Amino acid sequence: MKLKKFIPIFICLLIFAGITYGKETSNLFPVKKDGKFGYIDRTGKVIIPFKFDDAWQFSEGLASIKIGEKRGYINKNGKIVIEPQFVWANSFFEGLAKVQTSDSFGLTGFIDKSGKIVIKPEFREVDHFSDGLALTQIDSKYGYIDKSGKTVISPQFSYAHPFSDGLACVRVEEKWGYIDKSGNFVIALQFDDASSFSESVASVEVKGKHFFIDKKGKIAVQPQFDYSDIFFGGLFSEGWVRWRFDGDKWGYLDRTGKVVIPPLYDSTWDFSEGLARVRIGETWGFIDKTGNMVIGPKTYSVITDFSGGLASAITESGEEVFFDRAGKIVWLSK
Repeated sequence: MKLKKFIPIFICLLIFAGITYGKETSNLFPVKKDGKFGYIDRTGKVIIPFKFDDAWQFSEGLASIKIGEKRGYINKNGKIVIEPQFVWANSFFEGLAKVQTSDSFGLTGFIDKSGKIVIKPEFREVDHFSDGLALTQIDSKYGYIDKSGKTVISPQFSYAHPFSDGLACVRVEEKWGYIDKSGNFVIALQFDDASSFSESVASVEVKGKHFFIDKKGKIAVQPQFDYSDIFFGGLFSEGWVRWRFDGDKWGYLDRTGKVVIPPLYDSTWDFSEGLARVRIGETWGFIDKTGNMVIGPKTYSVITDFSGGLASAITESGEEVFFDRAGKIVWLSK
């Protein structure tokens, strides 16, 4: 396979955007019926009745729900454990959740699982906690706070990502490098683009060439062919990474850089619970790691990865469906 030219990747994390969920696998799923939200299990059985005005996924055993204009939290028995009192309340990460109160004027703080405010709402932009630190932006510079709210790495970076695998990807002017939790550079500023670490490797780009490095900055994964018209999508997930050949079709590579699923699809996503969603034309389906289409393809406007044994999708008519790994629909919102 002869390749000619490399298209660099720009992997951007939307660290300050909307709803962010943890990686926890839950056995309960928020669904809507007659204008109210409740929760079903993976068989489609209603476990928590439809009584909320909004409901999010569970994270660390709690879920953010909305009653009227206020948000609070419930446990997996459906019991309210933190009374609805916040104008905005995110999912829990590492024991803390971002919230905004009615008198915080849009500033964000953090609560613990008892509902106690442990970091006062004083941040305009702040990410959830990851590896014990949270990314903040102050006066167009990025830094990090600890769980007491203390700034431990001063805002000094032009851009930055949350900590992952003990390191954080940061940019100073036009170059990217990696720091540890003390704020010291462990991989020098040298890359034209870079991503967070995932499964102990990170993607970087130098002078139009793209490859993966380990935590010492050494090349860890490199495709087993020349660079040309190739684009990597996302990070390693379950040992594989997505890639696109010749600006057209998508497939998957393994940790050695070997092609394990050839570029056959118009769009792909990361593997989750052994399956990956792929798009062919206007239809979506799921493939396994042999490349076999095990669900679909069908026409959906929105589709999610598998989590806790179920995936969800929005049909062309606007209905939400949940289906299991066999493709069986267990819930249909009408």
